Order: sequence, then structure tokens, then C-alpha cells
Amino acid sequence: MNRCPLDALCNCLAFSPLHEKLRCAALARRWHEAVTEPSLWAKLIPETEDLSSLSSLLKRFGSHVKYLKIASHGPFRLAASLNLEQLSTCRQLEELFLGGFRGRDLESFCQRSCRIESLKVLTIECDPYFNLGSFSHNTGAHMASLPVSWLSSFPNLERLVCDYLKLEVNPQELQELPTAACSDSEEEVTDSAAGAASVSVTPGVGPRPLELPRAALRRESRENGEEVETCQALEKLKELNFVAIVRGHGSTWNSPHCRCDLSVLAVLAPALEKLQLRSPNIALGRMSRRPGQRMEGLLRVSRHFCSSSLRDLLAAGYLLPHLKELKVEVVKDDTGPPWDSSGSILATPATPVRQLRCRHLALLLGVHDRPFQLSLGAADPLVSKLQLAAQAMASGSSMATFHAYAVAEQHLPLLQLLERFQEDKELPICNFQFDIAEVA
Repeated sequence: MNRCPLDALCNCLAFSPLHEKLRCAALARRWHEAVTEPSLWAKLIPETEDLSSLSSLLKRFGSHVKYLKIASHGPFRLAASLNLEQLSTCRQLEELFLGGFRGRDLESFCQRSCRIESLKVLTIECDPYFNLGSFSHNTGAHMASLPVSWLSSFPNLERLVCDYLKLEVNPQELQELPTAACSDSEEEVTDSAAGAASVSVTPGVGPRPLELPRAALRRESRENGEEVETCQALEKLKELNFVAIVRGHGSTWNSPHCRCDLSVLAVLAPALEKLQLRSPNIALGRMSRRPGQRMEGLLRVSRHFCSSSLRDLLAAGYLLPHLKELKVEVVKDDTGPPWDSSGSILATPATPVRQLRCRHLALLLGVHDRPFQLSLGAADPLVSKLQLAAQAMASGSSMATFHAYAVAEQHLPLLQLLERFQEDKELPICNFQFDIAEVA
């Protein structure tokens, strides 16, 4: 074990005069006090080449660490230098940043759990993983998925930044959620008449409770044949920045296996106040370009392919009653007839009948009853349509259009939102702030 430089200096001065010995002793005492000062280790950001000594560092000073950031790249891989059990010494840790996961690193890292009740902010950053080909794509869910059950080790987590949130659900346990129909036509095919007959909403009754299989919210321990139940994950989460929710293999983008499902999110994080949906991390280095195609064009095509569906955002404020801020990197309008956006529910009537005290878009999102900030990235001509819907007041004809759409599409949250809106006699004027940017 390496000795302290001051100790070696004192040994060299063993036969020095008394005043030299006293000076060296004072220096050694001050060095020891400075190293053991708690404020010195409150924020720890080790360099990648120093990760080999991270274990001994946390073992000695981990009890003082409140902020820890570890970003590993190249040969200094995080999976080989950090064990989750080493964080158990960080009893005051409030913010944790882990970056540089690639391959199966994140999956292996989450095999073990470590309960840290002080942790409030968690950021997981992965290397590029999404691969788009000419006729297929790979979501990279096996590389960038964070198990929901693993997050139950942090019961006081308030802010989370990650890529995919994974639900560990067996096919036999998967139950149908009361949410909008899937975007893939092959998943559920119903005609409008059957949809109108199968959906009914009772006035005065609250939303039907959303249910998830119990295996989605617990962590199973195979040791000694015992099964250990955990508390519901993300129940105190207020801010979430992520890409999508993954079930099973998650091999298809914007399918029930990999999409932003707000109904599931409402169960996992009922106290959510800020939500940001971003595009996956595009692996441009593993994608082939067509002759004459530049990197900028490949990135633009990938971002539009991975754009969030406007249909998935409808009634977001109804499902998440505390939501006050929504940011979406790229959004597309899939609420109109195929190949024709003129019939979208975003279109405001030219001659409104009985204007209501809320904005057209605010009512669609279910945020008409609270101060709300909306930020969307959209492509032309959707930008102008969104801006008009964000500024125009809703009307009776708008309500009829929304209701017809919700019945035809079996969109139960939107139906329940409209029923509750009609029951409210007095509504405050909505403080609806929006920022809609054009995405080239």
C-alpha cells in the first residue's frame, strides 16, 4: 500500500532539528484534516483513468458523498469498475449520474440492487443504440432498458433521466390496459360501429382504475426459492425524462412492446409533474447511407421515424392529474384519416358554436384546469395547425368532434375527460403556455 508523502518526508527528517520536526508534524496534521473534511467529498466526479481506485475511495469517504458522477468511455468501462453494492456506503447520496453503458452493461449492472433512501435524482446515460435500416430497425431496448422493479431500491426518487423503462411482464400475465387502441393496425382491428357500442361512460363516475400485472411492480428473488415484494416504484417521482416504455423484447418502435404509454406511466408515477419525451440515441456509426446522403439527412430521417405520436398524448393531464409541463422532442399527427391530415381533430371549426372557456389543444390534452406549459417539436405543416389549436378557443362543435373521435377509436381516457369537462359548471380561464418549434 502506498504511503503518505508527508510520512515519507517525516522519516527523512528523523534526524533533523526539532523545529523541522514540528513543522512537518503540523503539515501532516493539516493535510489529514483537509482530506477528512466532509465538504471536500460532498461532490465527487472521478476521471475515467481513476475508476480503478473508486472502490477504495467510496469505502473510505462514501459516507460524505452527496453528488456522484461517473462517466466511462473507451477501455475504462463502468461495468468493470463499479459495483452497485459499493454505493451502499453512500448513505447521504442525493444525486447519481452513471454514463457510458453499452452492450449488456446496463442489464448486468441492474442484476443486483442496493437500497439508497437518500437518492432523489438519478441519471442513466447509454451509448448510441438505435439502428435504422432501409427495411428494418433495431430499437436497442436490450442495451438501454432500465427495469422498473430495480428502481424500487430508491423509494424517494424525485427526478429520473433514462432511455427505456422496462416492465418485467410474462406474456401470460399481460393484461389489457384501459387505454387508447394500439397504433399498429394488426394489433387490434375493430370497426367504428363495434367501437361505439363497446365503449360506455357513466356520468359522475371517475376513471376506471388502471391495472398492471403484479410482476410489473415487484422484484422476484430466486435465492432460496423466496419471493420478495417491494414497494411501488416511482411513486414519489415528479420529473421524468425518457424515451419509451418497453415490454418483452421491445423490438418494434411505436408498438405495444415499445411506446410511450401514458396509462402505464400513470400507474407507475402518479405524482408526475414534469414529463419530457425525447428521441432514442441514434447510432449513426452503425447505419448505412444511401449514395449522396449526408449524416444530417440520415439523422433527420431517424428523428422523424422515432417521433412521438400525438394520439398517445391525448388526455395526458387527465391520466396524470399533477402534470404541469410537457416537452416532446418530435411529434407527429396520427389523429386524422390515413394520408390526409385535413380530418384531424386539431382542425378548429371555421364557424364556432358556443365558445368554451378553454383552449382547443388544452382540452384535448386535459390540462384546461391548471397552469400548463407545452413544448413540442413538429414538422411543417403540423406547426401551423398546432399553433392554431393552441390559440383558438374550444367550442361546442369541437366537443362533438372530440367525442366522435374518442368513440370511434375506443379512446377511453379521452371519453372520460370529456364527460368530466361537461359536468364542471364553472371553469377558470386556462393559463396555457405553449412553445411549438418547427423541426427541419
